[in-house]
Amino acid sequence: MTLISGEIESIAFGGKGILRHEGKVVFIPYTAPQDRVTCRITHQHKNYSEAEIVTLDSPSPQRVEPLCPYFGKCGGCQLQHMTYEAQLEYKRQSVSDALSRIGKLNVQVEPVVPAEMRWAYRRHIALTVKASNGRFNVGYIADDHVSFLPVSQCPIFLDPSHSLLQQIQELTNSLEASPSNSGKLMIFKQGDRFFLQWHFKELPANAVAIMEKALTVHSQWAGCCIATPRSLHQLGNSNLELMIDGLSIQFSSRAFLQNHPEQSLNIYRMVQAQAETTKACKALDFYCGIGILSLLLARQGIAVKGVEQNGEAIKTARENSARNRITGAEFVKGDVKNTAEHQLSSMQPDFVIVNPPREGMDSKVIEALLASQVRTIVYISCMPSTLARDLKLLCQKYRFERCRPFDMFPQTGHVETVAILQS
Repeated sequence: MTLISGEIESIAFGGKGILRHEGKVVFIPYTAPQDRVTCRITHQHKNYSEAEIVTLDSPSPQRVEPLCPYFGKCGGCQLQHMTYEAQLEYKRQSVSDALSRIGKLNVQVEPVVPAEMRWAYRRHIALTVKASNGRFNVGYIADDHVSFLPVSQCPIFLDPSHSLLQQIQELTNSLEASPSNSGKLMIFKQGDRFFLQWHFKELPANAVAIMEKALTVHSQWAGCCIATPRSLHQLGNSNLELMIDGLSIQFSSRAFLQNHPEQSLNIYRMVQAQAETTKACKALDFYCGIGILSLLLARQGIAVKGVEQNGEAIKTARENSARNRITGAEFVKGDVKNTAEHQLSSMQPDFVIVNPPREGMDSKVIEALLASQVRTIVYISCMPSTLARDLKLLCQKYRFERCRPFDMFPQTGHVETVAILQS
């Protein structure tokens, strides 16, 4: 394959470095701005190429030594080789570029709110369970999206000195594994306690006995769940709880939960401050998840309705509302796409929060917002490109007020952004 050399000029969203060669953009992962590299072209496309580093000829001053031994193979982190300051600037620039290029918005993007915890911040991870030679291993799917990578540590989940993943590898190796069996393992961290949720195609014959014994041996293992399409075994304590700004939040693995609650709280506080500034009275929280932000706003005296498609999340939100004795928060199960117009017209809110998945909002939701009398829209996004696309349409009516990115996932290419629009 073709070898080329040059200097990395910037980082594209997702974390790949950009090198320009003969008028064509070349994307190269695990590079940093000002790296001089020799790389091998791996894929040629009409308008761009993809490549991999062969030699790092002159390292960038923005480079640091990655902490994780799997960095560059795992693919879960894209930026461990860059200083934290460089990571933050990359994320701010990613949001700014998307708003300018896609949204056609000439606006100022505020500095990224840094994370206090840059390592061991994740509260849960998902591992693949793979059968091989009569035993199971646990690991991640590698950067090529195909290969299986057994792991014994994950520094963005736990300090590298922690033995949890080695303990789990040992347990998994002792399970009876037929070649056709496979599964997933979700690990939830609550302080120094852990809850393990296993999903198998078929229940390994010795799984229950092995895991019952493990709970007696490993004092930090609070409980585990072993599920198959036909069975469910609950062992130990399965209650998961999180304290958010004085709220006691119980949750389950069956509903989406932000992985970095300390940084999530900074987002919640920004939204709460905006609601106070605009003297919000009635708020709609679209894509509300388990309703933490709805409950915080209701505690401020705002009448809030949360709308969410996941029934388990709505059940959890209602339980936490009662648990914390919060009145003024209502939770409705429904697809936002199909219910936005009705909810807006029936409630007549002055304040709306939207926190959609990566795909952004459906056109029906945007049309309903444009036809409403809402004064303030707070858009929380995990994908700059779809945020920019949606803001371009919303700004036909609403005035762009401000935009603040938050570093929810240090060491990765992901960024969370809060944009505020006013009528």
